[in-house]
Amino acid sequence: MRGINQKGALFFAASAHAVLIATGAAAQEAERRALDTIVVTAEKTAENLQDVPASITAFPAAALETKRIVGIENIAEFVPSLYSTPSAADVNGQRLFIRGIGTFDPQLGQDARVAIYVDGIYLGKTQGLTFDSPDLERIEVLKGPQGTLYGRNSVAGAINLISARPNGDAYSGNLSVDYGSFNTVRARGAVNIPLADDAGLRLSTLYSRQDGWVENNGAGTDFGGFQRWGGRAAIAFDLWEGMAVDIAADYTRAKNQTVFYQAVADTATPTSLFASAINAFDGRQDEVTTVFENAPSTLDTWGSVLAASYDWSDDDNIKLTAGWRRSESNRFVTLIPDASPDGLNAILAADLDNDPSNGVFSLNSYLATAPFILGVGGIDVRPDYADLLPRTDVDSIFASVTEGQPTLDDHEQFSVELTATGSFWDSRIDYVVGLYYFNEDTANTRTSLVQNPRDTQDVLFLLAGLEPFGVGFQEFLAGNMAGAEEQAAILGDIFGSAVNSAGAEFALDTSAFAAYSRLTWNITDRLRLTGGLRFSTEERDAVQQVVSPYFGDTINLLGEVIAPNIADNSFDSIDPAVIIEYNATDEVLVYASRKESFRAGGFNSVAVAPNLPGETFGADFVFDKEEITAYELGVKGDFFDGRVRVNTAGFYYNFDNEQATVQTNPIVTTQRAVVNVDSEIWGGELEALWLAAEGLTLSANYTFTAGDPGNPINPVSGAENVREQLPGAPRNSFSIGADYTRPVTDTIGFFGNVNYSYNDSTLVTPQDVSVPNPVQVELTNRSLLSLRTGLNIEMANGNTANIAFWAQNLLDDEYTIDAIDFSSFAFVSNVFGTPRTLGFSAGVTF
Repeated sequence: MRGINQKGALFFAASAHAVLIATGAAAQEAERRALDTIVVTAEKTAENLQDVPASITAFPAAALETKRIVGIENIAEFVPSLYSTPSAADVNGQRLFIRGIGTFDPQLGQDARVAIYVDGIYLGKTQGLTFDSPDLERIEVLKGPQGTLYGRNSVAGAINLISARPNGDAYSGNLSVDYGSFNTVRARGAVNIPLADDAGLRLSTLYSRQDGWVENNGAGTDFGGFQRWGGRAAIAFDLWEGMAVDIAADYTRAKNQTVFYQAVADTATPTSLFASAINAFDGRQDEVTTVFENAPSTLDTWGSVLAASYDWSDDDNIKLTAGWRRSESNRFVTLIPDASPDGLNAILAADLDNDPSNGVFSLNSYLATAPFILGVGGIDVRPDYADLLPRTDVDSIFASVTEGQPTLDDHEQFSVELTATGSFWDSRIDYVVGLYYFNEDTANTRTSLVQNPRDTQDVLFLLAGLEPFGVGFQEFLAGNMAGAEEQAAILGDIFGSAVNSAGAEFALDTSAFAAYSRLTWNITDRLRLTGGLRFSTEERDAVQQVVSPYFGDTINLLGEVIAPNIADNSFDSIDPAVIIEYNATDEVLVYASRKESFRAGGFNSVAVAPNLPGETFGADFVFDKEEITAYELGVKGDFFDGRVRVNTAGFYYNFDNEQATVQTNPIVTTQRAVVNVDSEIWGGELEALWLAAEGLTLSANYTFTAGDPGNPINPVSGAENVREQLPGAPRNSFSIGADYTRPVTDTIGFFGNVNYSYNDSTLVTPQDVSVPNPVQVELTNRSLLSLRTGLNIEMANGNTANIAFWAQNLLDDEYTIDAIDFSSFAFVSNVFGTPRTLGFSAGVTF
């Protein structure tokens, strides 16, 4: 299917859209009905979406099927205020932003700002989000801070993934299979088995795979593909009248190929030592030849949940939700796969007598003379230092060993929540009160696997020591420094600080408790006032150990012990919320809210700074909690007898101590810190639906985001990092779409969906003005057209079959989903999104 050209795709898309509109126009005279009511549980009780005084986008099961939403990874295509990319250098994770708030840094010591809930259970880490849910009934995207009812780390918003519930009504189920470009296969099925009138069992499973779209002509796997399998078993039953119990368990196994980090032409700088050994391109590449063995990352997740709900009166309910989850994530990463081993070895073994101004130096020569230079200043190197030479048998830059690197090692979490909802005082007061407890133990043990003796990354950890001293790069490498003692002192500082931040071992324990309440006073039939309050407390402790880049142990090149970072902290917060809402008519709701939320501070898992005097940690290890005050003004309305729905909101966020990531050393991207800085965000959004004719629904959504991001300070160098725009926040984002259904015969029905989405470019890395050639890295804009159209067929046995054609990125847009600044020693590297993918599906519902 790769042979379909862009003109053909454009013609097909235009034709499909024209068919939808034309058939819709022909049905204008048909009897019209109102738009469907969407029921959500975003505020702990089942409500009509239009009655909730908050900005929420929800996708029922039918919408998930029609739009081919397969999980967190592609839902952002249909929610302009949600921005999603894979985690940097870790395909097992996903980075999410809502209204410009999110986390680009995927490290373990920093929690995500977008809270993910699976059947009411909070997922503690962004690592491990690349999984498929086999039996989703609904997805809810809550936009804006959720400081009262959700609380923990939901300063951006929350995403609820809600699975289908078993029932005792009848046997039922579904089965579907997809096949498409790049050998894409997706098969899923679910069956509901009645056990009694008030009890049911539901079993579901899913298998999906896709070949890598960047073909690797070398050893190992391609780039960009995946293979995933998952299963879920759930049982639901009533113990007695009003008492319902749900128990579920799930497991997912994934093998995710690393994405292709492609060097971008003309982005090298004067210090780009390895640029001559790397192939760099302007456009998207779909082929590479690696000389090392490329391998997939692996992810295993287990989970179980118990939910018990009791209606103790007609108006009141109490619910207990307890959940346990475990994850094991092991990543294989290669950040510059298109490097020439001959070129790398030639650079490392070059003669110093050649012209050093060309950036040519001999690592072997320099390391060989280092003991003599250090000896002049009375500094010794470790006894096994001679084992470093010769250093000429290399084949890669930033490539893992084949076994990969553990990024989640025995990650385990447990949570329990008790919630009571209801009303009193003749239903004039509605209430939600609750208690919440969360415990998490997470770690990685990268030191056991981090050493790849054929990789050049340890060279960069050594050269990283040049920058803090302001020594001319080429002059230092050529040995053109005045005075042997000065040269020895500088070299001693470099050897003493040469540590592998990418190989840091890190362990974190977290315990969190919260109590919350929310009361809504129904002042009149149209006017309501809500007050909420949440008290949260967290205790966290962490241990981090960086290692020698050459030996993988805790002894630096001077034979000194590398001290670990050890710290603990506690964080308390009281977060109020006030909401006023007014029904201007029976179908129009106007609301205004002020909410506060917080995210706990944490610990930098890639810290490298030496310990502070009298402390057990360095200046780049600990960061403080962040707090946000959010204002929102919104209007929700159904018009023209319910055929038009318009929801709009404006928002303003004041961030106090936002946790911002800065790169502490321009040579090594893994040396970074999380620092606190004040910032502001504002914007607005519009969601509109129009039932233009019977069966034809048109949609248009738009989000504008802007703000003052503030400029964080590098805690190691003290330099300011300039952020000219909000990271992860496209200024303009929109989507337009059409859904159409129409009977063809008494037993055959046509359905079609087409959706176009657009995002402006967005900032990834701010400029570090302390370096001679600061680079600001951005992701390109996105223009994505998706389509799904087919037939539903009622069979004689009462079952329903369907066949469909689908397309994703139909315009074959060459957009980027990640970028890393390696220009200080190579090039900026981009990752492109998946090219045009076409396919067919067939299924049956019984």
